[in-house]
Amino acid sequence: MVLINFGAIMTKQEGVYVVSTLRSWFLLFVVAGLGGCAARPGVDALVVRQSPIGSYQTVTVVTATDRQRDITGVGYTARRSATLQFERFTVAAPEKPNDRRNDSRELMPIRPKKYVVTRREPVATKGMNANKNTLIYVHGYNYTFQESLFQLSSVVADGRLTEVPILFSWPSDGTVTGYIADKDAATFARDDLVQLLETLKKQNPEGNVTLFGHSMGAWIVVEALRQLKLSNRDDVLRHVDQVVLAAPDIDVDLFKQQSIQLDA
Repeated sequence: MVLINFGAIMTKQEGVYVVSTLRSWFLLFVVAGLGGCAARPGVDALVVRQSPIGSYQTVTVVTATDRQRDITGVGYTARRSATLQFERFTVAAPEKPNDRRNDSRELMPIRPKKYVVTRREPVATKGMNANKNTLIYVHGYNYTFQESLFQLSSVVADGRLTEVPILFSWPSDGTVTGYIADKDAATFARDDLVQLLETLKKQNPEGNVTLFGHSMGAWIVVEALRQLKLSNRDDVLRHVDQVVLAAPDIDVDLFKQQSIQLDA
């Protein structure tokens, strides 16, 4: 992990944009192999099962999604929902080899050993982040709901995060050929991320938020912040303590323009 006071500097380093915005502090994650695992988890991975035996760590993740549910009611699709849906998942995440903890919060690919959902339940917005800080992870292009859930579970387990982890899962097509569709879905989702940030501020006025956007999710993050700024919602922006943009899928000139607007 690298923590930098950027002042007015903006550069692109190792696929990560560096910019002064909000409180002028950005938290950079070292990203290693973010493409996911070789065998992508299917919808059946979201079925609640018994806790596995072995080297697992239990983590809890809140999910906020504007995906529609599938016909079984178990998983979520790439179809767009008019409202955000919230759940709380308890996930048994496999320990890293040799139990090597990662104090740098390095984001690693999903490991081959299976992640197991041991509990899931609907959650009201009031109970999402009571009296705690939160970390919102916005996944990138070509991600399914379950894949991004397990990715965040890995970060929580390996990084020993103290914040309440919230997955913002937007309706990505989850396919390599779905880039154009994902761009449209990302545009659709930015208002819902704004709504989530406003809700968190209302429910927990004293809590801070870390926003973590990967790939196309970084575009959604910056667009949501820009929208809050244009709407004069500085009261919400003040609660965004840190912003992480990992391998951002943002045109550099557009990003410069967005950054100027945020700093205004």
